Amino acid sequence: MLGGQWRAGGTALNAAVGMLVIAVFWLPVDLTGSGAVLELGLTVVLLGGLLLRGRFATTALVLTGATTLTGALLNITQDPFVAVAWTLYPVAVRRSSAKIARTVGTVVLVAVTVLGFTGTREVAEAARYALISVLVLTGSWALGEATRRQLVEVEQNGRLQAEQAVLAERLRLVREVHDVVSHSLTSITLSAGVAAHVAPGDAERLSRELIRVEQSGRQALADLRIVLGAARDDNATAERAPTPGLEALAGLVADVRPAGVPAELALTGREHVPPSLEPTIYRIVQESLTNAVRHAQGARCTVTVTGRPEVVDVEIVSGRGTGTTVRPPAGGAGYGLLGLRERVELVNGDFHSGPLPDGGFRVAAVIPTQDRR
Repeated sequence: MLGGQWRAGGTALNAAVGMLVIAVFWLPVDLTGSGAVLELGLTVVLLGGLLLRGRFATTALVLTGATTLTGALLNITQDPFVAVAWTLYPVAVRRSSAKIARTVGTVVLVAVTVLGFTGTREVAEAARYALISVLVLTGSWALGEATRRQLVEVEQNGRLQAEQAVLAERLRLVREVHDVVSHSLTSITLSAGVAAHVAPGDAERLSRELIRVEQSGRQALADLRIVLGAARDDNATAERAPTPGLEALAGLVADVRPAGVPAELALTGREHVPPSLEPTIYRIVQESLTNAVRHAQGARCTVTVTGRPEVVDVEIVSGRGTGTTVRPPAGGAGYGLLGLRERVELVNGDFHSGPLPDGGFRVAAVIPTQDRR
């Protein structure tokens, strides 16, 4: 996989390195001697091997290694395997493994041994040449191995980020579905309960409650189509509707009053509330009112949204009504409040919820507005 993502230097760069190596370690070529053809041939093969480095790294390594070793044995070049190190690096990056490392190491040791006991060099000169060659090749391999590890880490981080993005999107979808279904089903359940206890002769009230059930059901289905349609189509071609904002808060408050929760809304400083925060505020109020209907019927509920230049304060307080004690959701905070906390934290806000000393319940969020306009 790394071979497809990582590319060795371009042809121009490899040609430049080849010309530099030839100029420094192979020239001048004795064109009058009997070995002129061999020297020219070796330099051509060396340059050709370097040009293959980008697409055929292993072939380039074999050609440059054989050419350099031959030239060193014939005392034609003083190249301490620099050209080989240049072609060894992409091999280490793409195909680094213990087996390849052992193979390369064995070849290097054999080459150094051959150079140490053959050729025309003095022993000290041969030892120095061999030592420099080993250091150059070892450094090239180590650098390629380090690069490979970095590429693997980047690839793994990329996969992890993609998985986290998928998980975050699934959680967002779960929150949206929960908010839609929870609020609508609560309204439907309460209206149906009221309809079931309507006096037989009160047809008008029965009709009113059944119409409320129908409207809540239709709204829930419409909201679910929007949420699930958006989840199926990331290219924005699915059915969509404007996300509810501050203008819909009055409707939320009005909806819970027939369910036995006398709610009031106080909205100030709307001009300081960025549009990007309105859906979050709407969901906070929606979930809080839903919990109030479930657990605190008869208790007065006050919704306060205050926009300021730096922050938006959102507070929903359910007081203790006559003969009513506000109870938090069963099982602790419940997924609804947990989802609200996650929503608020996503916009760098602070979220708090819990019972009050007088038996009420309070949900509060402080959301910064800076850099969101």
